[in-house]
Amino acid sequence: MERRINGRVYNTNTSKQVAKADRRHLEGEFWYVERLHRSRRGLFFLVGIGGELTRWNDDAGLVPLTQDQVDHWLEKHGLTLDGGDDGDK
Repeated sequence: MERRINGRVYNTNTSKQVAKADRRHLEGEFWYVERLHRSRRGLFFLVGIGGELTRWNDDAGLVPLTQDQVDHWLEKHGLTLDGGDDGDK
C-alpha cells in the first residue's frame, strides 16, 4: 500500500514493520489489526483494518504518526519497537 499524505510518501513495500497489535479476538464490530511501520526516512505510520466501530471502519487505512503518538500507541498495546509482545492482553 502506498499513500501520499501532505507531500510525503508512505509505502508498506519499502518500509519496515516494527510492531503489530492484533485484536481479531474482539467480538463483533470491535476487532482490528494495526501494524506500525517506519519508513527509510524514519517516519512512522500506522496501517490497519478493522470492524465498523473502529477507526478503520471495515476498510484498510494508513495514518502518519508523530513520535508522541507512536509512544502512546506502543504503551497502549504493551509493545516495543522491535515487536516485543504481540499485544494480545
